[in-house]
Amino acid sequence: MRCQGCGKKLKDNETVCTECGYYNGEKEVSLEDDEIKNLDYFKDPYDKDEEVIEVLDDDDNEETYEELDENAFSEESYEDEDEYDDESLSEDGFLKDYIGEDYNWIVEKPFNIYALLLSWMYFLYRKLYIIGIIGLAITGYVLRVTPNILPIYIIIVMVLSGILFNPIYLIISKIKVANIVNRYSDKSNQEIREICADKGGVNTPRALLIFLIFLIIMLFTYIHFGTKENKPSFWKENTENNANCILITKEAYSLIEKSLITGSYEESACEVKKEKTKNYDIYFKIRQDNQYRYIYVKNEGKYLTVKGDTKDIEKLEKDKLDKNILEEEETMLEVSKALSKTYSDIKRKSEEEQRLIDAKKNTSERLHYIYTKDDIFK
Repeated sequence: MRCQGCGKKLKDNETVCTECGYYNGEKEVSLEDDEIKNLDYFKDPYDKDEEVIEVLDDDDNEETYEELDENAFSEESYEDEDEYDDESLSEDGFLKDYIGEDYNWIVEKPFNIYALLLSWMYFLYRKLYIIGIIGLAITGYVLRVTPNILPIYIIIVMVLSGILFNPIYLIISKIKVANIVNRYSDKSNQEIREICADKGGVNTPRALLIFLIFLIIMLFTYIHFGTKENKPSFWKENTENNANCILITKEAYSLIEKSLITGSYEESACEVKKEKTKNYDIYFKIRQDNQYRYIYVKNEGKYLTVKGDTKDIEKLEKDKLDKNILEEEETMLEVSKALSKTYSDIKRKSEEEQRLIDAKKNTSERLHYIYTKDDIFK
């Protein structure tokens, strides 16, 4: 037996076709029969026109259908929905696409542990190239010029990076996203999202490349300026200054020993004065009766002249009080009073220059020297 509706072969005693649902019983039915036609069994659940026809057939629902036709099914309704999506994306979605990795971390957290640990490297990693490069340049300057404060500088930069990175990055990201949306306003949402993701995000290879260039520049600077050019001149000038200071110190001590020095040689200082020609000021520290006496000898061309002596202070002050002092003697009195401090200043400058030389950071000419008895009379 075959189905009267579709022709499918039916099993014995099978009256309803499993293929088309046609009833193949003893009584033949027609789809034009009103009762059969109204059965839900024969309605196509996916046929929307059937529902619309029913609404049209109902006089009471004509106004409802018109509203649906004009509002619910109009293209304008879908356009309004798209506009809402655009607004949502411009505020949050586009920004999320731009930031990419760690979006929630950057937006919600007040402190960035990655920026703390990586400092300027993290700025480069997040494509903030200008800030990162400026930061590396400052670091290079500190490393070359003031290496003694480098540990403090690094700690300060790390802490500030951890605290300030998230707010700075968010401000910059929002500005860039707004510029992208304005510039590509003629493109679809999906295209703008792709552009945001491409412009933002991270770039590890480029960050590593910039950092490598920084290291190469620092190494080249150290080799070029620290050894290749300045070092020969630096050592030549220092060697000459040191030799001249020792020679003039010996001559000055020999000059004043016969008439002025009654104590023992303790230490001496030499200061190089760079004028038209180099002059050398010599300062002696003499131990005399458990006290220190300072004598200042000035090199004036071929001559050595005593310009100060703490032993004469009392005599000169008495002469000044009696108004029996010459102008030259009054000058000598003022110089003698300052000899102790002047000697201490020269010694401090000499130690600082020597410390920089030992650290291989001094590329300028050395101008201050301190000599013990062994240095002069070895």
